[in-house]
Amino acid sequence: MTTTAKATHTPGPWRAKESTHRREFSHWIVTEDDKTVAAVAEGPGADANAAILEAAPELLAALEGLLASHIYADAEGPLTVAEGGADDDDHRAIIAQARAAIAKATA
Repeated sequence: MTTTAKATHTPGPWRAKESTHRREFSHWIVTEDDKTVAAVAEGPGADANAAILEAAPELLAALEGLLASHIYADAEGPLTVAEGGADDDDHRAIIAQARAAIAKATA
């Protein structure tokens, strides 16, 4: 029987560090001890790409915490909805989207 270990990402926090190689990379995404996690290619949207990569570990943790802290129905049962909020189908779609994003990030 073969088991496969779940891949884990480099722990955060990460920070964007401007690159001195501006023709190729605009930023390096690095750990607190300056180990490189990713490089961001120079070009349109480079600053925004660096910002979202920098936030990735915190976004994943926040999404996991949000889903873990809320009680909701997985199937067709009723959901508690704040007044003026989304309906049950919208919530189910958002929950499915959150689960898919976590699965993609932790695969």
